[in-house]
Amino acid sequence: MKTVYTHSLHRLLDPQLFINLENVSYRIARLIKEGKRIAIYGDYDADGITSTALLVNFLRDIGVRVKYYIPSRFFEGYGLNKNAIKKISEVADALIVVDSGTNAHSELLFAKQLGIEVFVLDHHEPVNSEWKTDGIHILNPKLYTDINPFFKHLASVGISFYILIMLRRILNLEIKLKPYLDIVAIGTVADVVPLSLINRIFVKKGIEEINKKRRPGIKALLEHISTSSVSSFEIGFNIAPRLNAAGRLDDAKKAVKLLITQDERVGRVISSELEFLNKKRQKLTELRI
Repeated sequence: MKTVYTHSLHRLLDPQLFINLENVSYRIARLIKEGKRIAIYGDYDADGITSTALLVNFLRDIGVRVKYYIPSRFFEGYGLNKNAIKKISEVADALIVVDSGTNAHSELLFAKQLGIEVFVLDHHEPVNSEWKTDGIHILNPKLYTDINPFFKHLASVGISFYILIMLRRILNLEIKLKPYLDIVAIGTVADVVPLSLINRIFVKKGIEEINKKRRPGIKALLEHISTSSVSSFEIGFNIAPRLNAAGRLDDAKKAVKLLITQDERVGRVISSELEFLNKKRQKLTELRI
């Protein structure tokens, strides 16, 4: 079996084994080369938040004009909605939906009708695996588990990272991907996906990046956690709940902003807000008990 040798990530399965990944990546790469505007449509849980932040960080780092949108749990609910898509169509040429979208047939078709090129990076079970629509690019390993089961346990943030691997290869970018694994590890652990070979690598290497505290938002968040070294336990019981608290009680965009800011002051302000929201969430949970 082929492997891709990317520094300490050499045990990862070759992205060319990931069915449809290459086609989707080449299309996104073409949009990047053409200077198109890209919008990321995420979700308000930790996997959706980290998937959004991962793509926004990477695309900004390589000079792409990118915006992001996270729906409100209270006013919009889970997944795509047409009002949001209409707004996005006014500021973007392409839409990348993460952590949802596989079963949002009417919403995806609506986006296409508005002239947006649509991509879906998702890991949720398809209701109808036979559903196909020309012009909508869906990358979901659950659609191909009978053919290739090796990627079926990836969270959306892991799928998004594989897109980064292919984009680096296609665009011949001189950019290191390991520093992005802090975000990948958080999303993978938070989504409680099985720790398959790929996910184990993501978590192990990602924890190493978290402990380097190079990302301002994560560094600020860790100041509220009493530990000298982060493990998967801290991700699951301390980091992820703080990110999730934003979407459950307030606005999940705060959590995305925490993970994409390069300003330490902004990181400290947002991490303090998330700390407050998490304590509020804990009190509400205690009241329900």
